[in-house]
Amino acid sequence: MKNTLLTFLIISITQLPVLSQVSNIGLISQEYSKEISEYSTKEYIVRDILCIPEGTLFGVEIDAITASNSGELTTVTYDCETLSKKGIVLTFWSGTLGNNNSSIGEYGFLNIEYDKAVDLFTKLEKVLKFKTSILDKGKNWNAVFRWEDLYFVFYYENSANKIRVFWNGFDSEWNQSNLKTTAKRFNKSFE
Repeated sequence: MKNTLLTFLIISITQLPVLSQVSNIGLISQEYSKEISEYSTKEYIVRDILCIPEGTLFGVEIDAITASNSGELTTVTYDCETLSKKGIVLTFWSGTLGNNNSSIGEYGFLNIEYDKAVDLFTKLEKVLKFKTSILDKGKNWNAVFRWEDLYFVFYYENSANKIRVFWNGFDSEWNQSNLKTTAKRFNKSFE
């Protein structure tokens, strides 16, 4: 009986890494989802941006307007008329695999108030018009634009317009379509 129990225990323990690898595959892809990023960003907006006074009830519109295909960068607008606070949050996500293939992720939130966001999108629109004069010089050329502590690196990859966004240790991949959609939906959110 003791040998049977010991054999069962040994088999169970040696199978744990295999089982955890299978179960964590779903978690890794879920970490990147727009819904999870929006969920995390809501807490950031409510706690750190709005600073709602105790015992009060306020309405706030929160909308995840775009997410990159990689899931590393999600854009979320917020509008609280009562507190006169509105803007956009760039939600950065960086994930790695831990020792047992478990997903370890970290979020970073960059709040850009409305007027500053309008300035950013206006400047990025101009950058999109003029970046090709740099990128057309050759396949190794990159167009780099800095706005405050955000860095945008524009480049071509397999005929696609790619953008890498650097901020506070995060390195997120975006594309020109994500940027244009974000700007368009940002403007529409506040009409």
